[in-house]
Amino acid sequence: MRRLGLCAFLVLSADPAFAEVCDKVRPDWHSSDGPVSQLQELYIFFSNPLGLLLISLCFLALLVKRTWVCTLVMLLLVAVAGLIAAHWFWPIDGITREANLEGCIAPPFITSLVMLVLAIVVGTFGRKRQL
Repeated sequence: MRRLGLCAFLVLSADPAFAEVCDKVRPDWHSSDGPVSQLQELYIFFSNPLGLLLISLCFLALLVKRTWVCTLVMLLLVAVAGLIAAHWFWPIDGITREANLEGCIAPPFITSLVMLVLAIVVGTFGRKRQL
């Protein structure tokens, strides 16, 4: 009876979200691929819909060259970079940590840095110069 109670406690207290985290976070990743590098993380981010939208907005801001569009895109890039970094350093759940331990996600340092550089480029080259 004691053994049954212990088994029931362990089964009910187990967290199913941590089991095979990478199957949920990155379904296309396999453990035979090896751990994801930061450059691969950069490619994965900018090939998903949010990354493609941010790149499109950068091109739009550089094409239109309106101050309010450039400012809006700059703020959006900085906010997304901040959210990505904040989620890495202060995760809401343990899934990010477990996925990093399994190797299917990497730290987003290069991704955040590239978004901040894009914000600087949009800010400096996107505005009309007043002479």
